[in-house]
Amino acid sequence: MIKENAKILLILVTFPLCFFSSAFGATCNKMTLQDSAYSFKLRIRSTTGYFQVNVGTGPSQGGCPDYRVDYIGKHVVQGDSTTWSTLRDEACYVLGNSNGDKREFIVEWNVVVPFVPDTGISFKVSTGGSGTVELSILDFNNQVFLDQSFTSNGTLKAAKNKLPPQGGLKSIVGAKPFVKPLMGAYMFPWYGLKTGPTKMQAHWDSSMLYTPLGGWYDSGDTAVIRRQMNYAQQANLNLFVLSYWDQEYSNKNTAPFVKIAETCGMSISTMIETSVRRAGVAPRDCFLAQIQEIVANYGASPAFLKADGKPVIFFYDRIIDEFQSASATAWWDDLQWVMTQLGPKVILMFPATKPVTPAQIKAMGGGFSFAANSGASNSNFWVGAYQDDWNWIWKITQGNGISALPILPGFMRLRIPSDAPNYLNQWRAAQSSMPDMIIVNSWNEYHESSVIEPTTAFGTKYIDLTAQAAGLFCNGQLGQQLDTNDSSVRGNERIGQTDGKSPRPVLFSHGNKVIVRNANANGLRLEIFNVSGKLIRTLVFSNAEACWDGLDCKGVHAPTGVYVLKYGAENLPVVIRRLLQ
Repeated sequence: MIKENAKILLILVTFPLCFFSSAFGATCNKMTLQDSAYSFKLRIRSTTGYFQVNVGTGPSQGGCPDYRVDYIGKHVVQGDSTTWSTLRDEACYVLGNSNGDKREFIVEWNVVVPFVPDTGISFKVSTGGSGTVELSILDFNNQVFLDQSFTSNGTLKAAKNKLPPQGGLKSIVGAKPFVKPLMGAYMFPWYGLKTGPTKMQAHWDSSMLYTPLGGWYDSGDTAVIRRQMNYAQQANLNLFVLSYWDQEYSNKNTAPFVKIAETCGMSISTMIETSVRRAGVAPRDCFLAQIQEIVANYGASPAFLKADGKPVIFFYDRIIDEFQSASATAWWDDLQWVMTQLGPKVILMFPATKPVTPAQIKAMGGGFSFAANSGASNSNFWVGAYQDDWNWIWKITQGNGISALPILPGFMRLRIPSDAPNYLNQWRAAQSSMPDMIIVNSWNEYHESSVIEPTTAFGTKYIDLTAQAAGLFCNGQLGQQLDTNDSSVRGNERIGQTDGKSPRPVLFSHGNKVIVRNANANGLRLEIFNVSGKLIRTLVFSNAEACWDGLDCKGVHAPTGVYVLKYGAENLPVVIRRLLQ
């Protein structure tokens, strides 16, 4: 009997803390687009006063592709560039326009194309006036692969096997710190319950539009952390970036996340939210102290994110503003001082939305964008990466830094049907920019309704979508661009939708009035539905507004919750305000 009990105890002790295998994170070392991208020289010789070259995806058509073609190095081979009023590169084309001098002029761009379809790519040439535009594709040893002259508009078709061999980014940019492909999410471990380890009600709020599957939780509860990591691995994610903010108690729960991640095969990093920590202490000193305590407490853990053996730490752009407000010196001087104190032991991920040079990125080791620009706050069909995202990612790349781009599933509103395919399209757009990491913003920021962890509203849907998208990123595949009307992925996430009318979700609580104003709505009915889609009240616009006092059609106060307001046509503008009585 004693032996039997000993065997049972051994089984309990050795049972893994995480249900899902960590094999995904361990095997995601396959070729990514950073390794497999097509990179070459594009040389243009012009004797005309104008040229434009578009790069496209079709064998006979040269329009903008749905991914970025980047021109990340330009130099003049022959001629005087001062005689040209315009000589620039854009997302999918290069353009030259002279000041009237039509002498021979040769310019080269280093080009990187993240993906070339089996049908090849094409270079659509536009010429201006008389003269010749000659287009050449060369490798970095100046071997010519394709060459064609144009005296009028035309297209150079480039089959996949006619391009220089895939060289990846290493053909153009130098060495940088190594990290395996990382797919992650920003985690906010600041939620508390009086019955949990935090011993206080923290952050949970009845105004939140979503509720976690299983109800409100305490972020310090180890059972909750294991469950979140299980879901993360089910979503093919291998990284959590934790909010680190002592004023919001989020840094108090870093330790259990790191400890449990060691058994789950997950990587953990932190994002320092603010440098304002103690009264009378300079922001740069507080910022340094936080980095030092993170490194001291967690840097040695095998779960903490590292590149070339150095801990990788993110910091929010608010810190740059705090440096500027508190010091007469430039923010860069303060940041340099911090890095001097740290020595070459830490990689700081700089918020690249702030002005920064490649040289400054090189000094810190990396950069990232926290907020996505891919249409997450609207329902529009999104194609390709946003221009700013590209500017940021390539500035980081040219600084030989590791890079991260975000994905937003939604922001400050209920999900709508087009959000799901838009979410996958954002992954595709970010993947085409070839970052080292793609980080969903966010796992659980319920204040901003940007969550992907399972909720009572959409279950595990965004876990499943993330698994699909992250798997493609891991394997260096782009996947297909989706139509936002694709019913196979969009689901029914718009509460109470009927007859194509436009629902406007609003949270109503006792003591509030909801004012809906529209100068063109007089005479229209305002219909109010509950979350079950049941009509509970109808009002009529008068003097350009309708006011809901929270009563249902029987004169009884409707309970606190989310309601949907509908009136007019789909695109009718609306302003909704809540006024305290």
